[in-house]
Amino acid sequence: MQKLILFDIDDVLFDTNRFKKSSLTEFHLYPDVEKTLAELSQITLLGILSKGNVEFQNKKLIETKIIHFFSKDHLHIVAQKDANLINELKKYKNFDGKIFFVDNLLINLSHAKHALPTLVTIFFNRGRYSNTNQNTKEFFPDITIQNLNDIIPVINSKD
Repeated sequence: MQKLILFDIDDVLFDTNRFKKSSLTEFHLYPDVEKTLAELSQITLLGILSKGNVEFQNKKLIETKIIHFFSKDHLHIVAQKDANLINELKKYKNFDGKIFFVDNLLINLSHAKHALPTLVTIFFNRGRYSNTNQNTKEFFPDITIQNLNDIIPVINSKD
């Protein structure tokens, strides 16, 4: 069965806090990202589902030298994720396989699960919003991880 992981960029892959502290000049990944993406790219398709300016989000992927891990067919960068999330996920209605979505905002995961109920939601508890009260009207993600490496056994176990 084919598998696809869609990642948010900021605070999941890209160290946004460090970027802001550098006056928006230093592009850095979290330490666990490159190795994990390399390993995941051997076993599944990788994509992006993120909000922001398309050029700027792409620049983050290029500057950090990880863009090659992601399939061009699965790059979805939208101005407002909540407004466009359902439309982006509708493209996967007939996807023949398992789709995972990794984000650090529960509200985005909740919208995604509502749009595509078969989607496996993975809450990544790191970044600016970790340990904050994220009101999601009683939504609970399918999986919660603390380190990106933790996703590898999850992907291997889900068929």
